[in-house]
Amino acid sequence: MYLEGWGFRAIGRILKISYGTVYQWIKKWNGNLDLPKCDHPIKVVELDEMHTCVGQKNYRWIWIAVDRSGKKYLSFVSGDRSTRTGLKLWCTLKCMNTDNFASDHWKSYEEFIPPEKHLQTKAEAYTIESYNR
Repeated sequence: MYLEGWGFRAIGRILKISYGTVYQWIKKWNGNLDLPKCDHPIKVVELDEMHTCVGQKNYRWIWIAVDRSGKKYLSFVSGDRSTRTGLKLWCTLKCMNTDNFASDHWKSYEEFIPPEKHLQTKAEAYTIESYNR
């Protein structure tokens, strides 16, 4: 469900479990899940980070990458909102045959995406932003 774009809360409501439990499942799968490999060139990969609050101000962050034209998840990592977590996601993407990476203006993206491949504007991250509901 998460890989289809459903949020933590929506999955929790459908399964009648806590959205914190959903987050823990995704965090557990982080290193064990093999997403479908993309053999064709990708024109634009959109990147974003999203969070949920578990308890009182206890934020959980998931960084995701989506193929814009194929509308498929390429990779994700869980952690905090630091550049270190973003770099973990970047390590799974940097070898892909990709023309550009689109993201919002979160400062961490500038630290690992090469400027010549980086489209840093909210307007270019429309596909992935539609998943963050």
